[in-house]
Amino acid sequence: MENSSAVSYRASSNFIHRTVAGNDVLISVGGNIANFNGYIQLNETAAFLWQQLSSPKTEEELCAALIGEFEVSAEQAAADVKEFLGELVEEKMVSADG
Repeated sequence: MENSSAVSYRASSNFIHRTVAGNDVLISVGGNIANFNGYIQLNETAAFLWQQLSSPKTEEELCAALIGEFEVSAEQAAADVKEFLGELVEEKMVSADG
């Protein structure tokens, strides 16, 4: 099994973050439109994590950022980050190096 602390994640340039009518959304752009039509609405924590991914971050760095920004336990932050990254990796919305 891969050591998650050695893996850095970065947001794909095929998605842009925008605020539309007060809602945070990711919009598919470029050549990715054919694969992903539409947009994804983000909650506050997902929008925060997406913004963190503008530069490479490990799971641990994302957890620390989440704990620093929101009143959340380390266990909850770890679970939220793992779920969020899992969905992003599955949809090819992030790149993973490491």
